[in-house]
Amino acid sequence: MHYQLESDGRTLRLVEYREFVRDRLLSMNLSPTDLRTQWAVAKSRAALRTEFQSRAIEPDDLMAKLGHPEADPSIC
Repeated sequence: MHYQLESDGRTLRLVEYREFVRDRLLSMNLSPTDLRTQWAVAKSRAALRTEFQSRAIEPDDLMAKLGHPEADPSIC
């Protein structure tokens, strides 16, 4: 679970972490193919990691919170 600030800027809403991440990823306007392609290249992966962090998404934590702690976020 994760708290998300509502559009009014004052109200917190409790959401599933998966939903929180999904909303952040959708706001990046990347197709699944574009996301995979950028993640596959080390230089663009670094830029994506920076973008994720600016959106409060930490790939290393994401794997654990979604029940896949064994996943290697550098090759996902």
